[in-house]
Amino acid sequence: MADILFSEDFDDETEGAIVSTIGPFDISDGSGSVTTGTDGSSEGDFFIVTDGSGEVGVDYVYGGADGLFLASNDLDSISGVPASEDRILSTDGIDISGYENLSFSIDLAQASMDRWDSDTSFDVRVSIDGGAFETILAVEGTGLNTAPQIDTDLDTVGDGAEITTTFQTFTQAISGTGSTLALQIRHFNSDQTFEDIALDNILIEGDLICLASGTRVLTANGERCIEDLEIGDLVITRDNGAQEVRWIGSRTLAPDHLRTFTKHQPVRIRAGALGRNLPERDLLVSPNHRMLISDWKAEALYGLPSVLVAAKDLINDHSIYRDTSISEVEYVHVLFDRHEIIFAEGAETESFHPHADGLAAVDADARSELLELFPELEHNSSGLPLAAPVLSSCDLVGTAGALTAFRS
Repeated sequence: MADILFSEDFDDETEGAIVSTIGPFDISDGSGSVTTGTDGSSEGDFFIVTDGSGEVGVDYVYGGADGLFLASNDLDSISGVPASEDRILSTDGIDISGYENLSFSIDLAQASMDRWDSDTSFDVRVSIDGGAFETILAVEGTGLNTAPQIDTDLDTVGDGAEITTTFQTFTQAISGTGSTLALQIRHFNSDQTFEDIALDNILIEGDLICLASGTRVLTANGERCIEDLEIGDLVITRDNGAQEVRWIGSRTLAPDHLRTFTKHQPVRIRAGALGRNLPERDLLVSPNHRMLISDWKAEALYGLPSVLVAAKDLINDHSIYRDTSISEVEYVHVLFDRHEIIFAEGAETESFHPHADGLAAVDADARSELLELFPELEHNSSGLPLAAPVLSSCDLVGTAGALTAFRS
């Protein structure tokens, strides 16, 4: 499971309250700040946090609601709110530094499937480090009194799944790189009854994959602490001998961060936890960093000689566990010409594996440098080929006895 970097489910908001912000979001109509509001009628105008009753009127029914959610409809004449057909939720400062494989998800529903016009739209946009906003998810009307549909190719024409009267989850990868992310959620040209949309459970997730500073890595000149490696140093790999370090990056998680986001605490793999003298000394890695399992367990359970498994999926709470005693940690990325298996404290583990959709693990300057070194990453969403097969949490849980075997 990826780390949650941002979430909003509206359940901590006050139902039906007239407010100028909703959770972390500021509200505007594109030209200035506005508040939530409703006229309270059965076929009403509203932009309000609700449980689906009262504020939105009896004609607006949303199935599968999980507590409170935000509903938006006929925005041009809400009582006490500036007349406008548009609403924008916006927030910024979402910390994405050190993460890859970013994704966005949201639950959407609509009270009537056949009342949107072609000029009504809903979209989600992101901006990284103050750059231009990029649309990652869009919903469009397709004609007069039509069902709103996902716009799969972002050409302003709905051609995908319909937004139904029951909440559905929609997920989209976020491409880009940087330290902070800004998010906008927009409902445009809603000026008629039932040009509504309801949203809930907004999530941004990502993976933090790296070794902790202090980890000793096997090089052509013996073991060295990973933070002391330099570009050009030769590191011993399992498959390709000594390979030159092409790029190094790092991110430090301060005490305040680790107290707030305990799931980012490093995983400690005790000496010998992965086999005889593997690792040779205690090893600290980020929860999503993958270790290579190459013994009989991989062959017996999956018919493979070796597999990569995330450290968090190996936790057994005695020899492999989240080390909450660590108050601050520096995570370090090391990149080679290809994804490699390297030796950290004697144990086999992966090097940094960048993706075109996952380069948010580094800042903008580092991304530019990486794309100069590896221009193929710009248009290759899978990134560099993997050094070994990867098992997900679902793979592990889905096989009887697998977790027990791997965690022994």
